Amino acid sequence: VLHALNALEKVLTADDPPLNASFVKAKAWPTNAPSISCEELRRAFAQRLSLKMLLNIEQLKRTISEGVGKGVWIYYPIEEGIGYGPPSPRPLVEISENAILYTPEEAERVGIRIKGTEPVEPETCPVCNQVPCVCDQGTEPDPTLPRLASEGTPARAFQSLADQCHDHNIRSLRRVTIQVQGMGRDPARDARSLGLAIPQFGKVTVNLDQNMVLEFDGGERLKIEFAGSWERYRRIKTLTDSLSQEASNASVGLLVQADFDGGLDISGDQFHTIRDVLANLGIGRISVEAEPMEG
Repeated sequence: VLHALNALEKVLTADDPPLNASFVKAKAWPTNAPSISCEELRRAFAQRLSLKMLLNIEQLKRTISEGVGKGVWIYYPIEEGIGYGPPSPRPLVEISENAILYTPEEAERVGIRIKGTEPVEPETCPVCNQVPCVCDQGTEPDPTLPRLASEGTPARAFQSLADQCHDHNIRSLRRVTIQVQGMGRDPARDARSLGLAIPQFGKVTVNLDQNMVLEFDGGERLKIEFAGSWERYRRIKTLTDSLSQEASNASVGLLVQADFDGGLDISGDQFHTIRDVLANLGIGRISVEAEPMEG
């Protein structure tokens, strides 16, 4: 029994509090190194006896996020090309060779821009292509309900959404809408993956709107339309997924509307879980819109 207890003390589970960022830097950071990738930091937990073994990667993500907020290090995802420090919104941390941690001194030396230290530039309206938007001239927009929208890979789209919430001081969302659309095998695959992600979203009410046209060798053609709840959609999902894989060509549109009765906390684990689930399923491109909680 004592041996088992000692073994448990050497591991970090999902229920344990995250390790202090300064402690992790002191134990895992290579001596005098100006930077380290998040993947290298993960490997250190398996190599150094002074560190507990990671059983849940979310533990390390929380520690990295805490270190960003406290100025222990600068988080720099290469894909974004901008760093995260104390004035930045909470980053959606990725554990990979393409996510780098810099000492604050090194980040300053190499000239890494820090998100949150530059003025926010107004966005071009996607409808009228003007700054500011002139779609609704003569009407005053409701400043309490800004339009939150982004697109790209799941990681980039959700990070942009988190950044917009930070800029508008929004802490919680009542609705998130995710859309996949396009022609060919890739959008069809992304639609199947989006359907697989839904059960992993946590406590949420989901409704879907799907339009799919499938073409098969021999001139056969099938059109599928669905609008309704997840409970009914999942009963036909097996059939539509199978047919979309058989099709020689496909035109796909899938819109998933997720409603959060108690609100979706932007800084909470559920928001990060949704993003990670979509990213880990290899979904290529999504469009995301969100509505903040009122009040």
